[in-house]
Amino acid sequence: MHHDNPDRWMNLVTDGAIAVALSLEKSEQDQMEHAPRSPEAPVLGFSGRLLIAAFGVYIGGASLWIFFTFLPDGVDVARTAAFTGMVVFEKFSVFAFRSLRQPCTRIGGCRTGS
Repeated sequence: MHHDNPDRWMNLVTDGAIAVALSLEKSEQDQMEHAPRSPEAPVLGFSGRLLIAAFGVYIGGASLWIFFTFLPDGVDVARTAAFTGMVVFEKFSVFAFRSLRQPCTRIGGCRTGS
């Protein structure tokens, strides 16, 4: 089966399971102890934007490293490896950023339930 756009195919195949897992996740235990965000406050503050930019630079650098590591095996192999690396990094980042207040080591692997 040939797909003209591997990005859409990869998102369709991989994002469904993660979306279901995250939708079943319990809220943070201290969620109601925090005051609501002011309507005038930005949804994402400076530190959040900086974190996203840093993670993007990390994923981009790692993907370039993977590409150039596999380039001696051919450009198609290098592209496939780099693309697969980006998909894997994306999946790990989803679970790494489940909370903006607690590190993923404190949250644990699974918080589903009522």
